[in-house]
Amino acid sequence: MLRPVRQRHSNRNQLVSDICISIIVPIYNAQAYLSQCLSSIQTQTFMDWECICVDDGSLDDSPRIVERFAAKDARFRLIRQKNAGPGGARNTGLKQARGEYFTFVDADDLIHPEMLKRLLDLAQLHSADLVVCDYFRFESGNDFQVMVENPELLTGETDVQRSPLLSEMVNWRKFRVHPVGKLYRRAEHDKLRFPNLHGSEDAYASFDVYARSKCAVFSQMRLYGYRIVDDGLTRSLSKYRNYITGDAQVAVHGETLCRNHGVRSDITAQLVKPYIMRMFAYLNEMSIHTQLAKKEKKSLMEIARKGFENIKKCVAGRYSIIPFVHCVPYTSVRIRSLWLLILWQWVRTCILKRSINLFQPRFGLRKFGSSDAPKLNVMDK
Repeated sequence: MLRPVRQRHSNRNQLVSDICISIIVPIYNAQAYLSQCLSSIQTQTFMDWECICVDDGSLDDSPRIVERFAAKDARFRLIRQKNAGPGGARNTGLKQARGEYFTFVDADDLIHPEMLKRLLDLAQLHSADLVVCDYFRFESGNDFQVMVENPELLTGETDVQRSPLLSEMVNWRKFRVHPVGKLYRRAEHDKLRFPNLHGSEDAYASFDVYARSKCAVFSQMRLYGYRIVDDGLTRSLSKYRNYITGDAQVAVHGETLCRNHGVRSDITAQLVKPYIMRMFAYLNEMSIHTQLAKKEKKSLMEIARKGFENIKKCVAGRYSIIPFVHCVPYTSVRIRSLWLLILWQWVRTCILKRSINLFQPRFGLRKFGSSDAPKLNVMDK
């Protein structure tokens, strides 16, 4: 039976009680978009919620923006802490959450006015621990307003999946690793925590989410608005280190959970290998990075080598973890040969350029990126 929606209006003198949904917003230097984000939360048709805004050491006016919303609406709460990354900010919000359900919203994104109501209806209808919706992209607040007026956003099929869900995560388009655009039942996911990985924490936590969920609902309704922001950031030594280390830990964590839950080795390989291949992608990119010194590149290769060894030790021969296409990069990492890695990157680039020239006239290809690359078959030893 669906829970009735209690329509009520909050003000600065009203205490928030009987909270149904806790909305957790990690904030770091988000003053450019934060007001729009909080306004999209405030205009939800479902009103029984609290919004926990965790300021993660912002240096701009973000805390003052939250304070202005909280002064007029008691459902908004501001928590300030030293910078701990988005995962740490979400963990702080989880500890403070009081709702029966919780969800995450990034400070630069916007949500459809019907998002909370629609996700809650599905959760209660199917007694689900997790509800996942689709998303749409936008560039400005005006674009968002135009898009939410499109009734097609609220249409689409609904798929209900029962445990075990880890095996189904190979369908990554449906089983999204991002924590946003989801409604979690707190009774089942109260122990959810994000590791301090600074780049891979979402993927790490997603394995925990799907391992714990006994029933998940996937809706094609596009209720979460993802803002396209061109930050122009270049990868630094610390970013490469975080990405390579993080993906190695995600691979080990995914392998461990799958083994403990009895997931077949070929399915486990399909879940783990994308993170291993992404480590190689970072190594290839790093090898031709002109702003990194040779010593820094060598240190990243050593980090990757240790990561691969940890993964191999965890896999323990259940399947091969190094695809054939990465034999040369893996060899260069094992013998710490930066020049071999650079040579492989040059050969790989030449092959890709030649492939584009060969196939473009026939198939009309305009781009060749990671999403266009052929998928590798995963075979057990």
